[in-house]
Amino acid sequence: MNRRLLPAVAALGVAAALCTGVAVQRWRGAVQDGTERSGAPQLGGPFALTDGTGHPVTQASYEGSWRLIYFGYTHCPDACPTTLSNLAAMLDHLPAAARARTRVLFVTVDPARDTPSVVGDYARAFGPEFVGLTGTPAALAPVEAEFHVYARRHELRGGDYAMDHSSIIYVMGPDGRFVGLLDDSVAPAEMAQRLEAMGA
Repeated sequence: MNRRLLPAVAALGVAAALCTGVAVQRWRGAVQDGTERSGAPQLGGPFALTDGTGHPVTQASYEGSWRLIYFGYTHCPDACPTTLSNLAAMLDHLPAAARARTRVLFVTVDPARDTPSVVGDYARAFGPEFVGLTGTPAALAPVEAEFHVYARRHELRGGDYAMDHSSIIYVMGPDGRFVGLLDDSVAPAEMAQRLEAMGA
């Protein structure tokens, strides 16, 4: 593991760039092309959320699949649709077998508006590999903490609001362990190569 990544990952809640309704600045950490399990920081953990069909899911629901996890919300005007579109394009560059065992989990940071059907429809619009997840604030809080996600409500004029949030793609292996970060600032083909280099 690139040791420069360790302090950066530990400080995600502070250093991660924020999404606003006006512009996006992305936190760009060092991206792993491979993982030394013994040196990898442990992100993620058990969760109990709800998928787009209204069914409860846990981390075990996706056991055996490579999981690309991204936190955002359906009203996001920039970072979320851009990142998910890039991931959809990246999947097109994966070999069929790798694509079949890859899932993109879009976890909302705005449960008040992102009901199961809303987040489910939004995620599925990017492809069949995309899964929208939501839950109560109490259910989402520990998940955000496990991934060091920054998310905060930002009031707008007229009584509306946006969500400032970190914009990071987490790669979790089939065993549910953190493998690395995927950087979507590169071309989708290169993203696919980097994911394959991680073992997908």
